[in-house]
Amino acid sequence: MSFSSVLFVKAKGSADTYSLSEYGFEIPISYLLLLSGNARPSQMSVDATSSALIEADFDTGYNKLFWFLQSCLDMQLIEKDNYERLSNDAHRALDPFYEQKAKIYLQLLTNVELTDLDDVDEDDDFGAMILSEIENTLNDMHSVFEQLRELKRAGQESELAQALNCPWSN
Repeated sequence: MSFSSVLFVKAKGSADTYSLSEYGFEIPISYLLLLSGNARPSQMSVDATSSALIEADFDTGYNKLFWFLQSCLDMQLIEKDNYERLSNDAHRALDPFYEQKAKIYLQLLTNVELTDLDDVDEDDDFGAMILSEIENTLNDMHSVFEQLRELKRAGQESELAQALNCPWSN
């Protein structure tokens, strides 16, 4: 399956949506963390190319992302300068929407019909798979940190950096 993910935000009372980030082929850990606030399928209509649209409460995810970055620093998974770069980039992209009763959205775009996917039964829903992935990740942060520790121990610094990086649109 090939897909890309688009992360955007909409402040309460605003008709406008703001693109935060786009990523291809996988969903970054930062997206999963940002969707930690009561993630659910969205009823908002975006466009016909969307396979799934998930929404969550912005502030909860915002706090979870910065907790995660601080935890990575505290566990010495990242150096202070890398933490500051990641944190500053995220603050620049996200701060305008904090405490604005905003919703964050993850739009998934696929280049194949869902019925053609080998790993999705016809009765399954792509969005439900992603919601399950969000829940599983958030319920097992110990494993996430352990995977990051293993990358660090193995000297795979570029893979570790890639796992933590988020390509913000700002």
